[in-house]
Amino acid sequence: MASSPPVYSEQTIRNATCTKTQPVVLDPVNIRPRGGFEAALSNGPSSSDDETKIIYAVRHGNTPHNEDFETWGKPAAWRYLSGLAKNFDPQITPEGVLSTARAGRFLRDMVRTESAPRPVMIYSSPLRRCVETSIHMIKQAGLDRPRPDGHRPPVMLRVKEGLREWMGYGHGHQSDRKGSRAEIQALVEQLQTNLGVGVPYELDVPEQEHFHDEVYLDVDRRVRGVLDDMYSDADSGTCVMLMLHSRSNKSLLRVLGHPPADVDSFEVANCAVLPYRVTRRGLARGEVAARAAYEDAQWHEDHRNAEASKNAMSRQAIEDVRAWGSDPRSRHRLDSLRDLLRFHMGQGDPATGSALNMLEEDLKPPQY
Repeated sequence: MASSPPVYSEQTIRNATCTKTQPVVLDPVNIRPRGGFEAALSNGPSSSDDETKIIYAVRHGNTPHNEDFETWGKPAAWRYLSGLAKNFDPQITPEGVLSTARAGRFLRDMVRTESAPRPVMIYSSPLRRCVETSIHMIKQAGLDRPRPDGHRPPVMLRVKEGLREWMGYGHGHQSDRKGSRAEIQALVEQLQTNLGVGVPYELDVPEQEHFHDEVYLDVDRRVRGVLDDMYSDADSGTCVMLMLHSRSNKSLLRVLGHPPADVDSFEVANCAVLPYRVTRRGLARGEVAARAAYEDAQWHEDHRNAEASKNAMSRQAIEDVRAWGSDPRSRHRLDSLRDLLRFHMGQGDPATGSALNMLEEDLKPPQY
């Protein structure tokens, strides 16, 4: 088991005699696969010297905080409910388990009937919803068992800190926090026991939580770090699965070279399985400098966008709850939101007091 936090570098190439660093870029063949697996996987590598892998990108199963977004709208859930203890590193819901099972069986059938490649490694975010989805998919897709020909060993699970959800920009959302390394290990062991799954795994996560503000480029960089590790690891084979979140899915696409404006409008459904053929190549000297300049500018752009998005989300939440309160047809929504917060206050959740106070302040008429 890995016992220290991952160190993210541009790219580390290891052999028996030396370690050297070489910046790399990852070139995708397609961003939005159309025509099913066959169309997505039929493109060959750009040259025989390039390193090419099939990557299945999967978003975790549905969770209670996802359901909050659907029930209250994302702005109101984000502003009033995201700090509640009930949302700390949430597990997938019963519907999420069913969706995960369907996704696992879908992958199993594609491997069996369409000759889709079978993943050798699953790289998962350390958050509970991704770990749960990974192990449920391993079970349903039969990845814990060798293929009938005996040439494919069971899949290996690697839990990587770099794939976790965006920690936000001054958000402090409980759903983006995770447990300690020991708690994650206990979760993996318990899930394997409960589901009758036995696969090797590694934890590449810190001993304790290190929660801090991020902009999107920070997520891009840690996702790239995982890809760099993956492409440098011969044991990862030619097909892997990444178990991701909404934002880390988008960061994957940004790392692959797709414009941020295109990526931001690309929403991934829970348990969607998206196949990509991705080739890694070395960067020319001029490209290294160009990427550094691009990332410097993009960090500042992401910083501005994060601030603007946070403010816009708060304004929309306030508009929503005021509209509920002023319309007799939707007044019940405001009453239900208050009741929900009061219920969790009765359960001893310390965050509900400030959430209720904020709600009541937001409902006051604006002062001009």
